[in-house]
Amino acid sequence: MKEKIKKYIKVNTCIFLLFFAVYIFLGLCMSYEKPFTKNIFLGADNYRVFRDLTDIKYSHYRIKVHPLFLIFLQTIILLTNGITNSSTLSVALIESLAGAISVSCLYGILKKLNIDKIISILITIIYGFSFSILTFSTIPESFIFAGTGLIAYWYIVTCLIKSKEEFSKKELLLLIFFGVFSFGITLTNYVSYLIGLVVILLYKYDLKTEWKKIIKYFLLINIFNMFCIIFISLFQKFIWKSSPLFISSIIDALKGKKYEEINYMDWNFNLNKTIIWIKNTIFYPIISAKISIQKDLVANEDVILFENYFPIINILLTVIFSILFIFIIRKIILGFLHKNSENIYTLFILINLLTNMVLHYIYGSNEAFMYSPHFIFLLFILIAMVINELKNKKIKIVSYCLLGIFAIFEVINNLIMYSRMILLSNELENRNLNLYKSISGTVFICGIIIALYIIHNYKKEKLMTIDNNVIIHRFTKCILTYLCTIFIIGVFIAFNF
Repeated sequence: MKEKIKKYIKVNTCIFLLFFAVYIFLGLCMSYEKPFTKNIFLGADNYRVFRDLTDIKYSHYRIKVHPLFLIFLQTIILLTNGITNSSTLSVALIESLAGAISVSCLYGILKKLNIDKIISILITIIYGFSFSILTFSTIPESFIFAGTGLIAYWYIVTCLIKSKEEFSKKELLLLIFFGVFSFGITLTNYVSYLIGLVVILLYKYDLKTEWKKIIKYFLLINIFNMFCIIFISLFQKFIWKSSPLFISSIIDALKGKKYEEINYMDWNFNLNKTIIWIKNTIFYPIISAKISIQKDLVANEDVILFENYFPIINILLTVIFSILFIFIIRKIILGFLHKNSENIYTLFILINLLTNMVLHYIYGSNEAFMYSPHFIFLLFILIAMVINELKNKKIKIVSYCLLGIFAIFEVINNLIMYSRMILLSNELENRNLNLYKSISGTVFICGIIIALYIIHNYKKEKLMTIDNNVIIHRFTKCILTYLCTIFIIGVFIAFNF
């Protein structure tokens, strides 16, 4: 058993380092020395987010939908900047770190669900090289931070459903932290948090006999979350005086004043919109279509956008994901018929995925690709669970082969398209690709991380465990360290700028 745990930890460490190296290299290729001055990537606000992450005195007007973005993220970027002395490098470093953590967490979730090792590795590779994760782990944006927060939270959810014991103080602290973080990075992600909380409560307590406890904990945790969110937002306002309070925009909306987010909502339903929505929520985030420089009719500027797939790719992707969706529904129905306790988890993962997809049918359907890091990992968890349950050995071997072929095609396609995106962005921003600096920077940074890892784990056999209590303990230590760090940096900013 101990050997299996050691192998798992080694594999997950290698996965983390591999994807961190890929992301930091691509991030440095994209913007090693010079920050972007325009929003040019696939509808993303890369320039605005870069300023939000690095500029203390910027207006930070989008804080109304990213309520605690500054306190949670700019503090860490500024700390990193004190070491690197480069805003672009600091942003690339933290974005890459967030992306690599999300990939590592997905592999951890699949391990907790007892998914076959080959399936877990292949699904993790496909997720890590999916185009939305590749893109938002390497250019300035909020989406990878929000997505990483959610996938780390669902890792904790997957650990907590294994225990029927009462909540410990550390577990409650983690639940409150992830609730505040989910809401603080992107308002709408709190829905995903609530779904995860319901899953934990349904596994811990019997709905028929302990429904009062379920309601009690649900209300208490959410009330405490709201209290913390309001308190931290006021603290953030004290530090970044130019930033708005998210509460003010909500109050204005309730009073009937114009609320900017309404402009991004489209309540119409039609076939053309549905096709675009499916491509933006599932197809493009996983397999990139060809990209090119096109005219943004709203901003009247040249930007980088997707073109259409070749018809054969459209057909193949439609068939593949239709079959997978049918198998997911079949798994849930059979789970109810056989009263499988795991079925609650599967059902709520699907509900979470569909809720996010429906949300982005209404809100930003033309640009739903950007929001996919918030939910695409849920699709990969469901796919892994479905394939893992195949009983026939021959069919399972065929599924391994198909997954492997898909992974190879995806990696090659997405790396080619990302390389094209680098060249197009250089053309739009009049910059040059410095490959030597990108390679040397990647080697240096990865070397430091590997050295720190070896020093930290030297002769520490107690680390060789994936026991849920130990995982909760480690997460708690990391989060407390993180919270203390951002508080100290926040106070420093308040009294020095």
